[in-house]
Parts: sequence; C-alpha cells; structure tokens
Amino acid sequence: MIAASTAWFGPLQPVKLGEAPTWDRFLYSLDLLVPLVSIGHDQAWDPVGADKAVTVAVMAAGWILAATVIAGVSR
Repeated sequence: MIAASTAWFGPLQPVKLGEAPTWDRFLYSLDLLVPLVSIGHDQAWDPVGADKAVTVAVMAAGWILAATVIAGVSR
C-alpha cells in the first residue's frame, strides 16, 4: 500500500502557504498509513479530487492494519 500511494501522489497544494514542510510523497503516504503517530505531513497538504479518494483509502488501510496488529499482539 505504501509503494502504491507513494507512486500515486504528486505534489499537493499546501494548506497554508509558506508553513508546509518540504513535499515528500513517501513521508506523506507513511503519515497517512500509520494512524497512531503523526509526523505532520497529513495535516500540511490538501488533497483534491482523486487524490482525496486515495488519501481516504490509505487511511482506512492504515486503521485496518493497526487493528490487525493490535488484535494479533493481544491474542
């Protein structure tokens, strides 16, 4: 999932001009996929159109992955 989303995302528009970190598609994808830790990239960039749908899909996959890991550890 991380490889596919890294390949998908191109440069996104920042939420606030001049305050966004340097664009990095891998860090943006990683920040979306790992739901319990935030490195700030998911809040700094504004996906639109198809990018928004991919963002939601990556976030959902991250929550499913986190729930699976938690269930496996607590077993």
